Amino acid sequence: MKSCCLPFLLYASEAVSSSAFNARCLDNCINRAIYKIFNVGSSECIQNVWRFLGLQELDTMIQERRSKFISRLICDGGFGILFLAAV
Repeated sequence: MKSCCLPFLLYASEAVSSSAFNARCLDNCINRAIYKIFNVGSSECIQNVWRFLGLQELDTMIQERRSKFISRLICDGGFGILFLAAV
């Protein structure tokens, strides 16, 4: 799940702003994958699989990725000047 599904769902998410609705849609994609892979149907079972896999809500993961992206952009190679000048 973490090595195949999440990278596909989170590709370039740090560079594109998304709404809470889009994040919920992506959460639903993960729920559907869990349903198919583990053959569980109840929302309680799906939430347990989320917890056992150590998954966070995608909105949280996107915010963390965006923070890391901006931090690396500012700290590496003088791009911080360009980034701050654009804001």
